[in-house]
Formats: sequence, C-alpha cells, structure tokens
Amino acid sequence: MEFVTACQADDYGYDLVRFGVGVRSKADELLYRDMMATCFRRGPVDGGACRCLAHWTNAVLPIGDVGGFEPEPLPVAG
Repeated sequence: MEFVTACQADDYGYDLVRFGVGVRSKADELLYRDMMATCFRRGPVDGGACRCLAHWTNAVLPIGDVGGFEPEPLPVAG
C-alpha cells in the first residue's frame, strides 16, 4: 500500500504534539482520512485490502494513548 505521504504527515503531526501545538488524536484522525483517500483511488479488490489496513491502523492507534505512549514534549531551550 502507498501510505508514505499519509505517514509522513502523521509524523509531522506528532512533531507538533511534541512542540505543544498539536493534538495526537487530530493527527491520527488525519492519518486515517488520508489512508482512506488513498484506498478509494484503488480497484475494488486492492481497495478493499487497503481499507482493511486503514481501519486496523485507526483501531490500534488509540492504544498508545491508553498505554501512555504520548510523544514526549521537546525540552525548551533557554
């Protein structure tokens, strides 16, 4: 599956969380939407498998919130 751009955007969202200006759940929501947009450009068989992976990803991402795996804020220089 071609999720490189979607994952890079999600990584950027996590960077924003580390800087204290982003929200993890919003970054993950955008990842899911981007993944689904990629899937809908595929054929029916490949698109179905793609959507399954997108749904699975969306289902497991909140586990990090429960497990305390929130990205650590970067230390403020000074």
